Amino acid sequence: MTVMGRPDGRKRHHNKAIRSMSWRSQSMTGAGRRNWFRTCPDARLACSLRNLIVKKNDGTLADHWPGDGWLQNFRFCLALLWVPMKTLLTDVTVKLGRAGKRAFRAAIDNRIADFHMPAKMPGDLLLTFDDGPHPDYTPRILDLLDEFDARAVFFMIGARAERHPDLVRACHDRGHVIANHTYTHLDTCAGGRYSRAQVAEDIERCSAVLQGAAGQTTHHFRPPRGELNTKTWGAAKATGHRMMLWSVEGGEWGRRRHLSAAEISDFVTKAVRRRDILLLHDDNEKTLRITADLLSRLRKERFDLTSAVASLR
Repeated sequence: MTVMGRPDGRKRHHNKAIRSMSWRSQSMTGAGRRNWFRTCPDARLACSLRNLIVKKNDGTLADHWPGDGWLQNFRFCLALLWVPMKTLLTDVTVKLGRAGKRAFRAAIDNRIADFHMPAKMPGDLLLTFDDGPHPDYTPRILDLLDEFDARAVFFMIGARAERHPDLVRACHDRGHVIANHTYTHLDTCAGGRYSRAQVAEDIERCSAVLQGAAGQTTHHFRPPRGELNTKTWGAAKATGHRMMLWSVEGGEWGRRRHLSAAEISDFVTKAVRRRDILLLHDDNEKTLRITADLLSRLRKERFDLTSAVASLR
């Protein structure tokens, strides 16, 4: 590659990318080369070898490595390998993390919290809905459940239940279970930025609202966003609630929020198995399509969708 002169007598490459990639073209030594290695982004490291090889003024390839010594040459080789190494390490870390999470859940399932239906619980599937009651969607969910002769557990937010006590009573009177999802959903202190006493106070406040609306004491608690830690578990135990999480979720507000209702419905109907606890949300339009498709499939497969909830009332 041809080069052009500079007023200070040094030379620079026409191609800025090559100038950035090549230690030799920048005439860097010592700290300069170390700084380049630290700050060079993956996009540059992914360039072809053609852009990494320094060329002489006459266009022929240089007869040396980009570095002056063994350490610089070692760093050059490491830079070439960094992208595939990083990809491999990321994949391994993700897989190990998922395996560890599954092992942790299996160890505490039905002991500290319920991810699946307990062995003694009758029925085939436990339907649960979070974040209600909602004036537009909860009544339509109730109609769907009646149509398919199914029952569910509604984990309600106390502040919403306080605004719609008639929906709380309707859920209870139509054979469903009312459960605790805290009064405020702990939105202002998400991610564990709360104390055990704060969570316990939110649980008790929600319980008082739900008991006043439906006349039923709550016995099950689901922490907002599924945040299982010593604070939420300790608060649930202190207030006399059993922790219930899930084994399958729709993800309407989570990892699948960018998907359409049809795509989420397809995932849920394929993922659900007997003895699962399914999490959906009765505060959005997508759940209506998901629930209708799922209940249609489960009825064909003769799932018992009432006994589990009946055992919790």
